[in-house]
Amino acid sequence: MLKNQKGVTLVALVVIIVLLIVIVTVAISFAFGNNGWGSSSNDYESYAANTDYKIDTFMNETEVKLQQIEANVSAQQETVTETTNKLDENQANVLNDVNEVVENVQ
Repeated sequence: MLKNQKGVTLVALVVIIVLLIVIVTVAISFAFGNNGWGSSSNDYESYAANTDYKIDTFMNETEVKLQQIEANVSAQQETVTETTNKLDENQANVLNDVNEVVENVQ
């Protein structure tokens, strides 16, 4: 009587469970393996390190440019000071010349 009934045997049930375990193991290794979801944290760390390097490089370049600008401004201030002194001397010379001419005319 039992031999005529159709159903899942114990062997088929064990085979199905083993296949499910294999499939789940493969799925987990794909999900959390080197190229899976777990690798995204490594990608972020690499991206963050690269971003920090770029920021440091930008800051260093900006500091060098600011130093160059400060040097140029300092040189221009010296030139302006020298030019102002020369103009003051020329103005004094012109005033002396004008005073001499005025004295000679009188």
